[in-house]
Amino acid sequence: MTRPARIAWISPFPPQASGVAAYACEVLALLRTRWDIETFRDGEMTGKDEEKVRSSDLALYHVGNNACFHSDAYRLAMRHPGIVILHDLCCHHLVADLTLARGHFMRYLNLCWRSDGTDGWKTAVIHWLYGFQETLGFRILCVKPLLKSSMGVLVHSQWAKRKLESICPNAHVLTIPFAVIGREYLQGKTCPSAEREPFDAPIPTILLPGYTTSPKLPLDVLEVMARLSCRGNHARVVFAGYCSMRAELERVSELLNITGQVIFTDALGSQDFHEVLSRCSICVCLRDPTAGESSATLWQAMAHGKPCVVVDHGSYGEIPDGTVAKVSPGSHLLNELEDVLHKLIQDPLLAWTMGREAQRYIEKEHGPEQVAEGYSIAIQRFLDAR
Repeated sequence: MTRPARIAWISPFPPQASGVAAYACEVLALLRTRWDIETFRDGEMTGKDEEKVRSSDLALYHVGNNACFHSDAYRLAMRHPGIVILHDLCCHHLVADLTLARGHFMRYLNLCWRSDGTDGWKTAVIHWLYGFQETLGFRILCVKPLLKSSMGVLVHSQWAKRKLESICPNAHVLTIPFAVIGREYLQGKTCPSAEREPFDAPIPTILLPGYTTSPKLPLDVLEVMARLSCRGNHARVVFAGYCSMRAELERVSELLNITGQVIFTDALGSQDFHEVLSRCSICVCLRDPTAGESSATLWQAMAHGKPCVVVDHGSYGEIPDGTVAKVSPGSHLLNELEDVLHKLIQDPLLAWTMGREAQRYIEKEHGPEQVAEGYSIAIQRFLDAR
């Protein structure tokens, strides 16, 4: 009788403050009945752990763009080929943190050159001379060496698949459904510990969920909020999660005279986050530039039946029309965002219909069985190909 395949799973786990950590727990709960999986917490791996990964039948590496949570996965994936679950197509920030930030400029330059050619080389030199520029870092992906070192790659959108195959035509890239985090909170459970007061007021609440950084365009959202106020739409905006730009956003809110309409929650536990999410009116999930992410908070908001607004590019562009509202990237974004939010605030039936269609889409395309089956097919395929 053949023994079951031994699968090594390398990812962050709670209490690490990473969306991938929560995602990993969600997926593992679906896969443990099907596979013999040994887990390893990224950031705490020892030499003995690495030996176990090397001796496993197949390793699954969860790679995002934050060195705090994905350094072991990236390092081991480059040494011991396995399946990479790529949560961000742009690995540049991760590579820069593991090399340039630690004084290894030549290693950084080499990886940028191998991945993105002349553009990579120029970007590396700029960062070395003038310090790290976050937005400039999105111009190059630094993902090609990882693709060439891996047996296969799993992503969550066809857009990401096409992008990776254009970078490395020989890469084996598969798409899988995205696991919606916190499904238990969608089944009638209450979360009494959340602060309710801001959401009990009889005005719409616009939510920016998750970790807030400049590519999520929070300054644009504040400007649109000021415009909406001038049109008589007195909504609140809530930054639900850790906000790296809080001081700057507070100053801008004061300049726009909307301080009383802006709320910051800081970091939230899973229960509190879902409580806040369930009580909001509209979710705004923007990314520009995009690193090809699949947003866990967007899928959660859609699963709650909330009307969501996204930028119409990258993986977001694949979401069916009618399940979310889309705004164009670039110069038209502010005007389109203002018009979309105005319509959703003024037309509750439109907002409800969009939220219901979003919920149906998540149930159909990203349910637990679809996620488990997608992962299992991928695992079996790469086991057979060894």
